Amino acid sequence: MKVQSLTTPSLLNITTPSELSPAGPWKSFFKFATCYWHTFCGTGADPFGPGPQRREWNEGADAITRAYKKMDAAFEFFTKIGTPYYCFHDIDMVEEGANRHETQERLFTVVERAKEKNEGIRR
Repeated sequence: MKVQSLTTPSLLNITTPSELSPAGPWKSFFKFATCYWHTFCGTGADPFGPGPQRREWNEGADAITRAYKKMDAAFEFFTKIGTPYYCFHDIDMVEEGANRHETQERLFTVVERAKEKNEGIRR
């Protein structure tokens, strides 16, 4: 593939997966994904203070309830914008427990739910 200058319009807009690049659709070359952490876990905090973003999924009686609420919001978002993939760190899915065993149990629980939700949005 020939390298083109930055003035080529298709090289400036890779946010439209079906748009054609010089060699075919962008989605053939890139895995368009939503980052779970940046989209659903961050609060907007910076070195100058706490984050101003209030996330309603962060409210709930326990860690699993909060994780399920966050996951429901995430999968609704993925579906609405048509994101075919998402990426995450393990602790993005659910808060850490008091010890390693509790953390693993929480993670196993929410991963099962994520598997179910993945089946619902297969493209």
